[in-house]
Amino acid sequence: MNENKITHITRQKIADEIDIANITLGGRLNYADFLNRIFDLKSLPSYDYRDEHAYGDIYRHSNWGDYQQCSWMFF
Repeated sequence: MNENKITHITRQKIADEIDIANITLGGRLNYADFLNRIFDLKSLPSYDYRDEHAYGDIYRHSNWGDYQQCSWMFF
């Protein structure tokens, strides 16, 4: 077992606490812009056929509200 991995249970607890406290991780940034500061989302694939990269996918779904507050980032 890799000692540097966060377990699924721990990730779920962190996500739940963030959702309950209504914390916005990106502050004034939308989630796509926030995550793009950490990862090059435009070089990562999208799993939505309507977008050519992860940035568009995340931007679309986080603005439509079909992603839960921010807990989806942990899974």
